[in-house]
Amino acid sequence: GGGGYIRIGRITFSDKHELIRDLLKNMGDELSWVVYSDILQMLFDEDLMTEREGNLTLSMGTDEILGADASRIRARMMRQILRRLDRKED
Repeated sequence: GGGGYIRIGRITFSDKHELIRDLLKNMGDELSWVVYSDILQMLFDEDLMTEREGNLTLSMGTDEILGADASRIRARMMRQILRRLDRKED
């Protein structure tokens, strides 16, 4: 072989899987600052994110930090955050 390997594992979804799935399904290719911050607040309210995590993530999603393509980058960031939060910790 080529020296690589395939890892087979089981992914267990979080208790909030339906909520996260609906958010991912309804999210477009762009995400305004207001919607981004509202989603982060909801994740905090649902105990999926700590206040500190929310504030750090909020600070990284500003137009000033992300530049001209901020709304598209915010949407990609949020998708990745939601996918990661949907995995149940061992």
